[in-house]
Amino acid sequence: MPIDGSLDRPVAEFLSIAAFTIPENLTMDEALTRLRGGGPATAKSQVAYFYVLDEKDRLAGVLPARKLLMSPGSARVGDMMLREIVALRGSEKLADALELFAMHRLLAIPVVDAEDRFLGIVELSLYTDEVFDLAQNRQLNEVFQLVGLHLEQHKQGTPWRGFKLRMPWLLSNITGGLICAALGSFFEATVERVVLVALFIPLILTLAESIAVQSMTLAIEQAVMRRKSPAQLGHEVITALLLGACSGVIVGLISLFWEGPRYASLTIATSVGATMFLAAMAGHAVPKFIHLLKLNPRIASGPITLAVVDVVTITLYLSAATVVLG
Repeated sequence: MPIDGSLDRPVAEFLSIAAFTIPENLTMDEALTRLRGGGPATAKSQVAYFYVLDEKDRLAGVLPARKLLMSPGSARVGDMMLREIVALRGSEKLADALELFAMHRLLAIPVVDAEDRFLGIVELSLYTDEVFDLAQNRQLNEVFQLVGLHLEQHKQGTPWRGFKLRMPWLLSNITGGLICAALGSFFEATVERVVLVALFIPLILTLAESIAVQSMTLAIEQAVMRRKSPAQLGHEVITALLLGACSGVIVGLISLFWEGPRYASLTIATSVGATMFLAAMAGHAVPKFIHLLKLNPRIASGPITLAVVDVVTITLYLSAATVVLG
C-alpha cells in the first residue's frame, strides 16, 4: 500500500488486518491448533508477532513467534506473553508510527482504540523509505519536540503555518517568564538584602530544568510503551531524592566561598535539593497528564514542563530565603 506523503493522516487509514490474535486464556497447544486454521487474510503475511486479547478484545500483550514455538505446550498464553507493549491509538498520526518504528526497530505495531480494543496493525513494509529518513533525523527531531515543534511539520509547512505551530508553545515560556519576573518583584526586598540569594538563581533554575527534562524523557517513553508499573514512579522518586541531595550539598559547599550569611548557604543547599525533587516530579507528571488528555506528550510536554518548573522553583527558593533570612 503506497504512502501519499502526508504524515498528518491517522494511522487508522493504514491498518492491515494481516495479524493473528490469540485469546489469553488458551494454552500454547490450543493456540497453535487455532493458528493452523488461519484465514486467507494472513496466508501471505510474514508473521513475527501474535497479539493476545482479553475477554473484551482489548490488547493484553504480545507473543513473539519464537516464544510461541519454544514454550511448553501446556503453558498458558497469558503467562508467557510480553506485557510491555508498544502500541498506537487509531487517531495518532502516521508521523508517530514512523517514529516508533525508528525507535524500537519493530516489524509491526498494533493499533488500538480509546478503550484499548485491538483494531489491527501497521507494518514496517509500508514505510521503509520514510523510516530510514526518520532514523537519520531522529536526534534533531527530539530537540525540536522538546521546544514544542515537530520536525516534519516544520519542514513541510509555510512560514505562517510554522508561526501558528510554534507560537502557542512559546507563549508557555513567555507566561512562565512573566510569572517569574512578578515573583522576583514580590521578593525584591529579600534579593536586595542578601545578594548571595540572587547570585544562585540561574544555577538553581538550570539544575531544576535539567532534571525535569530527564524525568520528562523517561515519562514520555513510558507513556509510549503504555507502562503503568508503580515501581517506575518509585524508582524515579528515589533517584530524584539522591540527585537533589547530592547537588544540594555540592552547591551549598561552593556557596560558602561567597561573602554572606552562613545560614544562606544552608538555605541554598536545601532549596536546590527540594526544587530538583519537585522538578523531577513535575517532569514525570506533565507528560502523563498530557497523554491522558489524548494529546501528543512528545510535542507539548517540553514548553509546559519548563514553564511549570521555573515558576515552582522561583517560588520555593525565594520563599525559603525570605523565611530564613528575613
